[in-house]
Amino acid sequence: MEKQGGGVVPEIIMYGVAESLQKMLQPLLQIGSEGSVMLQRLPQATAAEGEEFTLFGRRRQEVDYENWQEGRIFCREYELRWRRLQGGYRLVYTGIRGSEPSGLQPADLSPELCEVRDREYELWGVRLDNLERLGIEKPPGLSAFFEVRIPRPLFYPVPGDWYAAALLVREYYSRETGGLAHHRYLGLRQVAAPRGA
Repeated sequence: MEKQGGGVVPEIIMYGVAESLQKMLQPLLQIGSEGSVMLQRLPQATAAEGEEFTLFGRRRQEVDYENWQEGRIFCREYELRWRRLQGGYRLVYTGIRGSEPSGLQPADLSPELCEVRDREYELWGVRLDNLERLGIEKPPGLSAFFEVRIPRPLFYPVPGDWYAAALLVREYYSRETGGLAHHRYLGLRQVAAPRGA
């Protein structure tokens, strides 16, 4: 939950089904801090030849979000997750009250009944320089990272001078059971290079 003017802005969790994803996304793309998007095509056989199965990039108007089976857009203020179903999209919104798309209903889980913890998880890889020399084309607005265990470059929507990146996540733990009940992505943070790197 974000602090605003010394007070706490309570977050809400809402869900629902919508016929048009674009109608639900349009108002959200106008608000909030710089955000990111994670998109997937599932099952992988549905992607046309030459199309990516996943996209991790900056939140933008010109992305055809309805061309992806599932995804999420996120920033400090909110996250909207979706999955395409037959005839529509299943949506989950978590974020500040007043920014939620219309037509959603409150979830059974209330953030006020949870212990909220903000955590970060370091993403795979370290910055990869000299892409041209390696014959790798970098998508616009993304930076390339290399991880020995993954046989291709990884692209994240971060500045090109970042050594590594961490995903910021807000986790909601049930006060009743102590278990993780819900989570949402907040953004990305720069990870400094270790000494001597």
